[in-house]
Amino acid sequence: MRKISPNTLPGRLKILRKRLRITQVEMARQLQVSLSRYSKLEIGVGKVSAALAENICQQFAVPKSWLLHGEGDLPTKINCPQELMPTEKCLTEAQILRILELAQEPAARALAEQIAATLQLSFASALAVVIRENWSKNNS
Repeated sequence: MRKISPNTLPGRLKILRKRLRITQVEMARQLQVSLSRYSKLEIGVGKVSAALAENICQQFAVPKSWLLHGEGDLPTKINCPQELMPTEKCLTEAQILRILELAQEPAARALAEQIAATLQLSFASALAVVIRENWSKNNS
């Protein structure tokens, strides 16, 4: 695998994406380009259009001079669009109790046993899937 220098535009794209803590898939989606196109840009295949460069600079609040020419440093404060923000949330006591109730329901446990046997998963993993699906249906 060829190493990309941070002194190049592809290297700076990768630095930006890593700083945002997002995948190439998420970055491509945010920039409204295909994953193939974005991943090629990150390894130095193809050129970044002026419109795409402008989009990157506007969305993430990075200076165009840094992105295009490597002048200065990537700001410590960059924009991370809300839809890319981690969604780690603490559960309330009521939610924890509901999850425990779901884990004890005979129908949920029976379904988890079937899933575990069919997919060769641990019972705990299968039960987590059943609870997550039940939670999604009831909380959407």
